[in-house]
Amino acid sequence: MSLRDRVWALDRAQQSVTFKLIATGVIVALALGAVVYYAVIKAQRERALTEAGLVEAAGSAAGAARGAGDGGSGDAAGAGGAAGAGVGAGVARARLENELDSQRRMVEEFGSLRRSSGDAAALAGIGAAVALLVVWLGLGLTYLVLVGVAGGVALPLVWSGSAWWSGVGVSVGGVTVLAGAFAALVRAVGVALGGSGPVWSIARNVVTESVRLNISVVFVVLMILAVAGVPHVLEPTSPLRYQVQSFLQYGTGAPYLLTALLALTLSCATVNFEQRGRVLWQTMTKPVRAWEYVLGKWIGVCCVSGALLAVTSSGVFFFTQYLRNRPANGEAVAYVPLPGQPNPTPDRLAIEYQILTARQSRLANVFKDRTQEIEEETARRTEAALKDQVVPDSYRRDTERRTRDAVTSELLSRQLAIEPGDRKGFEFDGLGGARESGRPMTLRFKIDAGGNNPTEFYKVTFVFAGGVAIVREAALGQFASMPMAPELIDPDGVLRMVVVNGDLASGVANAETMSFPPGGLEVSHPVGRFSGNYVRAMAAMWLKLCLLSMIGITAATFLSFPVAMMVAVTVFMAAEGASFLRYSLETYATVETGGDTYYYRYPIRAIAIPIVLLFSPYSELRPVGRLVEGLSVPWRTVGEAAAVVGALVTALWALASGIMRRRELALYSGQ
Repeated sequence: MSLRDRVWALDRAQQSVTFKLIATGVIVALALGAVVYYAVIKAQRERALTEAGLVEAAGSAAGAARGAGDGGSGDAAGAGGAAGAGVGAGVARARLENELDSQRRMVEEFGSLRRSSGDAAALAGIGAAVALLVVWLGLGLTYLVLVGVAGGVALPLVWSGSAWWSGVGVSVGGVTVLAGAFAALVRAVGVALGGSGPVWSIARNVVTESVRLNISVVFVVLMILAVAGVPHVLEPTSPLRYQVQSFLQYGTGAPYLLTALLALTLSCATVNFEQRGRVLWQTMTKPVRAWEYVLGKWIGVCCVSGALLAVTSSGVFFFTQYLRNRPANGEAVAYVPLPGQPNPTPDRLAIEYQILTARQSRLANVFKDRTQEIEEETARRTEAALKDQVVPDSYRRDTERRTRDAVTSELLSRQLAIEPGDRKGFEFDGLGGARESGRPMTLRFKIDAGGNNPTEFYKVTFVFAGGVAIVREAALGQFASMPMAPELIDPDGVLRMVVVNGDLASGVANAETMSFPPGGLEVSHPVGRFSGNYVRAMAAMWLKLCLLSMIGITAATFLSFPVAMMVAVTVFMAAEGASFLRYSLETYATVETGGDTYYYRYPIRAIAIPIVLLFSPYSELRPVGRLVEGLSVPWRTVGEAAAVVGALVTALWALASGIMRRRELALYSGQ
């Protein structure tokens, strides 16, 4: 039997139902075995850590916390009395134990994360799902050979002992896995679009065409190389929280940009190239209506973009989980601090409660009950500035706006500044959900003083209701954080605290006035898990890609490919920068001091204002930014984005369909 005959025989074998059933059983067994093996390894490591004395039982941790509470209750009570809290030492001790219990709950939570096999189960589950998809597409043996060849190249590099060659080996393996997953997913999408009718046929043709177009292959290769290569440009000596945040920033931002450019390029090319090649003539002579043609093209481009986004986002998610389970600064292993280090360490606290989470944050309510004061001061200064002047109404409005901004900024600066040894009260409202959840909160703050000497540290005292006084030492100009018990929140959902510029227990004040910058004093609490937040962020990104796809298709219906691309990319940049444009318009006045009118600014504002109104919901969605900052991307936000995108897509679809219906396609040469 010749080699060609053997290849055909193997292809027939992988297409058979018997082979697919056997392969399914093997894949499921291997996935379950991998999870069990990982769980056994985890249990063995846990026992080794316990025997080494690095892991304490929950009871001893709780006892240590309560012991610390007994030792510090006198200081807390004294601090509370100094703050004018007017409560007894017993209340102060109870409040302090609640604060220390938040640390105990964090220790227990981190212990469960350390012992959990959830990441391994998720990895095995998704890997098994991709493998089953490949098998039932009839490509099981083909992919097995490809994986074997890639493993034969990558594994010797990984085991070479050289860090550089090891990174190359990991990149080769990552590129192979991502490329194979994308190819399988694109083929599966083509199968899923196998319905009858012109819309499904056109969409299926777009998916097939995306693989044939060389420009699409270039984008796919760049995307996969970016995702596989980003992990190896991280600085291994930097704190783990910076590595995680940097990887999330570039690992999600760069692929999104490339996918957006791919969506615009493919949406313009799939219409323009068919017109230029006269393929569109044959399509439109069949019983295909204009709206069906446009809808089919849009569905096809959205499916290709979604497939590529799914593959790259899966790679980013799994490497993020890998980074998460590496030792942070001050840890012997993940979630286990070195002797003498706090538990949890600041690095681990930032990772779990500020980055890899879904949190809601509340800034200090600085302007509570100050609205009338701001408006009165704004009116007084405006009248003084415009006294005895006759100016247009537009100039008066601009003056009032600038004056209001100045008054607000001055009030904010005064409220957030604290003299040495002095104190100020702050309130955070809307925290009823955090109190009911029972999970520890995080206070995040940043202190500015003098020139923000990075080698200088200030001691700051936070006094809460009930006499709880917590002293923290923080570097100037850098964010610091500390855990807080949800019991510190009042039943009405308000957290009240007093901040002292100095160490209240010792009575030593800091040398200079300190201040919190805008946004430099916030309380956050987790409302969900990172995995769910990640899925919602990717859904929001895909919605944005769907809108870009329809923009490109609409431009291609009446413009040549270069011009359509220029228009589509310009609209994309305008949509992404709509928020910045809105803030810029606030200071771009048509009438300046002295009543001078700049008439050339009127057309600029006339162009910019519709862009802001149209694309602000798109620009303010910011799924990547919120994901990197650990802020929650709720389903309500995704739903609102879907409604806005749906309305815009429907309007563009109607416009593109109308253009296609009225265009003389037979006269178009494509040149």
